[in-house]
Amino acid sequence: RSISLDLDHSPSIDRSRIAAPMRMMRIFQGSRRGSSAGAWLLFLLVMGCNRSSVHAYKSPEGQDDAVRASELSIQYENLVICDQTSIALYEADNTMEIPPCIIYDENPTTGDDNDDENRTSILTVVGVFSSAAHVSYDGAVVLARKINQDNEGMGGKIGYNGDYYLKIRLVIGIAGNSRQLSSQEYSQNQQHLLESMLIALQPQYILGSCCDPSLDKPLAGKYQTMVLSQVGPEGFYTAEDSNEYVFGIHIPSETYGLPAYQSLKFALPFQEQRAKQKVRVVYSNRSLFLRSTCETILHRAIDEGFEMTQGLEWDPNLDADKDGILNRDDEDFFIDLADEICSKEEANENVAIWACFDSDFSTNVLLQRLKYNGCRPSIFWLTQATWDYAISRFPENVHYMQGGAQWHKSMLYSDEYFETGQHMVDHAAAEFGYSPHYGILGSYHALYMMYQNTLRYFKTQDIPDVDDAYANRYEDIRRHMWGITVSQSIYGPTSFNENRRNVGRGSAGVQWAVPPDSESGEFDMLLVSPLDQATASVIVPSPAAVECEPGSYINKSMILTQDSLLVDKCDVCPLNTFHPVRNADHQCRSCTRGFTNQTGSVDCFEYEENLVSDGLIVFGYILMSMNFALAIFFGIWTWWYRKDPVFQVSQVEFLELICIGSLLSSSAIIPLSIQAGVLDDTTAAERACTAIPWLYTTGWILQYASILAKSARMYQVMQGVTTMKRVTISAANMFKIVALTLAVNWALVLPWTIVDPFTWERIELGVTVDEDTNTVVLESIGRCDSDNLGAWAGSLLSFHFIIMIMTNGFLWTLRAVNDRYQESKYITLASLFACEFLILGIPILLAVKDSADARHAALICIVAFSDMGILLMLFLPKIYFQFKGIPEGASVAQTILKKGTPGSFRNVQSSFSRTTDNNHVQGSFSANNNLQSSWRTNNNAQSSFRSDPNASSSFKAVLEDPNSESTGRSSRASQRNLSSRIEVGLEAVNEASNEISGDQTAEQSHDLLLHNENIDPVGDHHTEEVNIEKTEVTAEQSEAGYMVSDSTLQDGAGMIEPVEDT
Repeated sequence: RSISLDLDHSPSIDRSRIAAPMRMMRIFQGSRRGSSAGAWLLFLLVMGCNRSSVHAYKSPEGQDDAVRASELSIQYENLVICDQTSIALYEADNTMEIPPCIIYDENPTTGDDNDDENRTSILTVVGVFSSAAHVSYDGAVVLARKINQDNEGMGGKIGYNGDYYLKIRLVIGIAGNSRQLSSQEYSQNQQHLLESMLIALQPQYILGSCCDPSLDKPLAGKYQTMVLSQVGPEGFYTAEDSNEYVFGIHIPSETYGLPAYQSLKFALPFQEQRAKQKVRVVYSNRSLFLRSTCETILHRAIDEGFEMTQGLEWDPNLDADKDGILNRDDEDFFIDLADEICSKEEANENVAIWACFDSDFSTNVLLQRLKYNGCRPSIFWLTQATWDYAISRFPENVHYMQGGAQWHKSMLYSDEYFETGQHMVDHAAAEFGYSPHYGILGSYHALYMMYQNTLRYFKTQDIPDVDDAYANRYEDIRRHMWGITVSQSIYGPTSFNENRRNVGRGSAGVQWAVPPDSESGEFDMLLVSPLDQATASVIVPSPAAVECEPGSYINKSMILTQDSLLVDKCDVCPLNTFHPVRNADHQCRSCTRGFTNQTGSVDCFEYEENLVSDGLIVFGYILMSMNFALAIFFGIWTWWYRKDPVFQVSQVEFLELICIGSLLSSSAIIPLSIQAGVLDDTTAAERACTAIPWLYTTGWILQYASILAKSARMYQVMQGVTTMKRVTISAANMFKIVALTLAVNWALVLPWTIVDPFTWERIELGVTVDEDTNTVVLESIGRCDSDNLGAWAGSLLSFHFIIMIMTNGFLWTLRAVNDRYQESKYITLASLFACEFLILGIPILLAVKDSADARHAALICIVAFSDMGILLMLFLPKIYFQFKGIPEGASVAQTILKKGTPGSFRNVQSSFSRTTDNNHVQGSFSANNNLQSSWRTNNNAQSSFRSDPNASSSFKAVLEDPNSESTGRSSRASQRNLSSRIEVGLEAVNEASNEISGDQTAEQSHDLLLHNENIDPVGDHHTEEVNIEKTEVTAEQSEAGYMVSDSTLQDGAGMIEPVEDT
């Protein structure tokens, strides 16, 4: 057994060549028919028969492994553990020297090796990497730790019954800082360190590097140890220096550009289309990856009918234009290269581009030149679209660009340790303290395939002897790896082709676009292939290559100024230009003279806007100004002559309100005249429409409610005559009527404004199209309208009609009052005037609704002439009566009622109550009982008047015209004869006048008795109150020219009127 152990662990023995003798020896021992010595005898016999294939492996110089190990510049046994973490090593700059060291040695325990019940085997894996290749081994560390901790630290289950276990020993060495060492120095370090580890540790697998993977291949073949390389190009595995121990865990990078190519084929399903599509494939021959990735697309496109395909290969280390600058650093070189890809003449041909570049400088110069040329590629596939160039450095440049990768975070592949690859990436980030890219999954999956190959190889064995199998049946295990298929892993399905490449699934095709469910509108790298994992559909052709919609054009300035080459370059046609069809033009067509349009139009328009003519608008403003002038004039006149009886009895407060209402109502002509054309801003018109019902209805209500209030006030006063009661009605009480009607009016207008507002709308009347010139004549009319205009306007008109009826009703009851003080006749005429305009205007409005001028004329006439009628009919008669004055010899009270007025209003005696400032003081100027009694009891005076006809006639003349000279001359003698008798009567008058408030004289009191009125109110700034009381008319009053019937105050059927003789 000691000999057997020595053979099994000797690195210089070819295991495949001693496998058969070893199996025969164990079979012989197991038959129990021979001794151990016999078994070894048989082994030596077989070896002797096959001694030509049993030998110690020699180096090319003929040295054995011990000698070779001593010659290596790096000895595994002498290495120490690295003093920095993997991320710290990665962040080292090109000046930091990092000596070779061991970054990880995951060396799990298996228990006592002499214990026959020890069921745990160790699988040894080694790898050597640059200090900058942390993701290429950290993923394997994650899996090794997961496996070793599995089943409560026993390791992964192996064998048919699952009662044996397997653990992983993972040893990772760092060969140095590849940024600081020369290429030759680093290659020597990596090769010597890996070979030293192979000799010392006898591993079953090599974890392939990524920095210079070609260094792994010769050692894998030399030591016949499988290496799972993290390299994409197919040529790496078919090259002459490759061997059958090299396996590729990565998806072939040649397939990276295929999803974009397939999308182009799908967009061009017919051969005629493909034959016309220009395809440019440009790549650097610097690396196998760049060249093989783009050459695959080049050959595929040519073979499949894209006849206008051109490949542009360039060498970064040459000086193509002989200017002393290498191509990789020469801006002029990349400008010329861009012109070959897409010149200015080809700008509208939507070239499809595949660019295999690996430097920011070359990519940015290329993109900038393509923008300058005005190119709009249908596809732009870029190797750097999945690198840090796109993710962090220049994300604004790659919108809608496509790329390829091994894996994408949206893939939902899983294994027994992680639900998805993204979960594994997140786990590694938490464990190692940095955010790794998808490369960390490659090293994880490489170790996972070594582990799965071992588990599946022993799946049917009750007693899996891992050490024996890897020592004696390594070739079988290698072939098993070649034929294995793992359908579930976080890397996706995995299997190997004839070149030992992973072809279990397609590569991850990506495109930078806005996610379908994005609310922010930010671009992200979306997975578009393979289809069973895709989260978005590929966008082909790019928005930049799509023809512009009618009404837009290709804006070249957008191509030059926008960061991304592939975003939409279409812009709407400017004002007065158009484009009728889909296009790729760089400008729109100009409209024919006299026509216009809005931006983004497909035709030019001549708008028949049917706006109200300027002359008619001016006419409306003239009418409004006339009403304003009348209202202001009448308001000032009323205030100036507010103490005149005509205006006092007509109630100044309400006359002023009527003027204000007329101003408001007529001001509705202003918003009625505001309009907006088709292309105009409608904000002002919208606001004007809202203001119209408020202004007009409020003004109208103020006018008619004021007339209603003043009429109601006079009506109540006249009613007091009937009942012979003192009636006091203040103006404040009547203002409640105005407030109430306004409230009801606004209660109708407010919901109209909120629920169904009056808005400016333009209604199309007709369209005339000229297809030859792409011109359209649009006829429309604009007006204020609402959805339920009839209902709202009808409710307001009904309310206003009720107010008008009530107003005229009250005025009818006051028809007995002289026209001097009430307006029934004139308001009725004004109401009829307004109704006539409504009756005529509404049908006219309906008939001419499509004529802006006729409609506007009807509206302003209704508004203006209604207000003008009220003002003229109300105020002109009052001014006339004011100028005319009270009839000679008549008092105010005598002029209140019309001549010949029947009814209960024939005996009216007025008195005036004055209120100074805020102190309401009422003074009664009626003849009191004492005064009347004095006249009645003074029989001497009365009989004197009765007994002397001359005196009676003379006194009558004095009463009729006290200042008349003729009267004085004719009756002077009679008056002297009666002077003594008059003095007796005047004394009685003087006694009664002492009880009258104010400074009235006896003569005024006498006049009060004879004429039943006080026409000389006391004090200034006072209000009136009408006081009705019973009066008694004497014979002297009858002689003075007024006759009262016997039934004056009894049946209310008499009247007061002048008579010719007694």
